[in-house]
Amino acid sequence: MKRITSFFTEGSERSLRTKKNIVASLLIRGIAMGLGFVLVPLTLRTVTVSEYGIWLTVASFIGWFSFFDIGLGNGLRNKFAEALAKNQRELARVYVSTTYTVMLVIAATLSAIFFTVQSFIQWQNFFNAPDSSASDLMLLIPIVFLLFAIQFVIQLIITILLADQRAAITNVIGLFGTILTVIGILFLERLNAGSVLTLGIVFMASPVIVLCVTHVVMFTGRYRDLAPSFRYVNFRHAKELANLGSQFFFIQIAVVILFSTSNMIIIHFFGPKEVTEFNIAFKYFNVITSMFVLVATPFWSAITDAYHRNDLAWISRSIKKLTFVWIGFSVAAVIMLFFADTLYHVWIGDTITVPASVSMAMCVFVILSNWSSIFAMFLNGTGKIRLQLYSAIFVSIINIPLSIVLLSIVGLYGVLLSSIICVGIGSTWGPIQYHKIMTNTATGIWSR
Repeated sequence: MKRITSFFTEGSERSLRTKKNIVASLLIRGIAMGLGFVLVPLTLRTVTVSEYGIWLTVASFIGWFSFFDIGLGNGLRNKFAEALAKNQRELARVYVSTTYTVMLVIAATLSAIFFTVQSFIQWQNFFNAPDSSASDLMLLIPIVFLLFAIQFVIQLIITILLADQRAAITNVIGLFGTILTVIGILFLERLNAGSVLTLGIVFMASPVIVLCVTHVVMFTGRYRDLAPSFRYVNFRHAKELANLGSQFFFIQIAVVILFSTSNMIIIHFFGPKEVTEFNIAFKYFNVITSMFVLVATPFWSAITDAYHRNDLAWISRSIKKLTFVWIGFSVAAVIMLFFADTLYHVWIGDTITVPASVSMAMCVFVILSNWSSIFAMFLNGTGKIRLQLYSAIFVSIINIPLSIVLLSIVGLYGVLLSSIICVGIGSTWGPIQYHKIMTNTATGIWSR
C-alpha cells in the first residue's frame, strides 16, 4: 500500500500528473473498450454484415476530411502547451481563438464544396454497395458530413485538454460517446430499425452531442479565461501555428493512407464482407494499440513542457519507461494471437471467420506501430518532425500501389503486409533521431 501511495505522491508535478492521467485513462478506456467489444456483435444483430462493412467504409471515407485541418490541431497542442509552460495564458487564449476561427472557416468551405459536388456522385457505385442500400446512402452521406463538419471544429477541446496534460478527461469524453452509441444501437435493435442510414447517424451523432456538452462545461469552468473569442483572434499567430501544423498535416495524411485506405482497397477488390473480417481483426488487436496509446499520449505534452524547461533527464527516464511498457504489451499481443480463433468465436460466434494470416499480420503491425509511436511522441513533443514528414510522404506514395501488388499475390493478407512494411520504415529512424537529439549531436535534418 505504501508503494502505491508513493507512486501517486512522489515525483515532480509533471510526473505526478502524467502518472495519474495514465492510470485514470487505463481504467476509463478499459470500460470504453469493453463497451466497444459489446458494440460489435450488437451492431451485427442490428444490421447485416454487408451493411456494417459499408458503414465502416463510409466512416473511413468521411474520416479523410478531418485532415483538412492542415495540422492546426497538433500545432495548437504544441503551442498551447509551450505557452502554459511559460505561464503566458493570454497568448494561449490567442492560440485557441485563432485556431477555432480558422477551423470554422475551413469547415464552412469544405461543406460548401462537398454539398455542391456530392449530388453528382453515385454513392452506391463509389462504395460498391448493393442496390438495397442505394437510397440509404443518398441520405446518409450528407447527414454524416454535416455532423462531421460540426465535430471538425468542436473536437479542438480534446486538443486543449491533451495539451494541458489532462488525457484522462478526454477518455471520459470518449466513454460517454461510446455509452451513447450503445444506447442508440439498442434502440435500433428494439425498434427493428437497423439500416446503414440509422447506424451511421447513431455513430456520428453520439460524439457530437458529448463534445457539445463538454464545450459548455469546460469553457464556463476550468478554461473560462481561455475560451475562444473573436477579440483574441490574431492571424499573425495563425501563420505560426500553420508553419508547425503544416508538417503535422502531411504526417496525418500519411496516417490516413496507412490506416484508412485499407477499407477502400478491400471493398473495391473483394467486397463489404471482407472489410468486416479485416475490421474484426483490427478491433481485436486494437486493444493493445489503444492501451499503449493511453500510456504514451500524456507524454507528448509533458515532453513539450520538459523540453522547453530543458529537463532532458526527465525525458530520458520517460522514454525508458515507455520502452519497458512496449515490451509488456508486445508479449500480450503474441498471447492474443495464440488465442485469437477461440476469442473470435466467443466474441462474435460463427458470423465471421477471420483468416489466420490476417490475425498474424495484424499482430506484427500492432507491435511495430507501438514501437514507432514511442519516438513519435518524443519528436512530436519537441517539434522536431521534418524527418518524420519526409518519411510520411514516402510511405504515403508507396502504400496504395504496394497494397494492390501484394493483395494480387497473397490476397487480403497483402493489404496488411504493405502496412507492416510502411510502419517498419518509420520504426527504424525514430530511435536514431531520438538519440541524436538527446546527446546534442543532431545536425541537418535530424535537428529540424
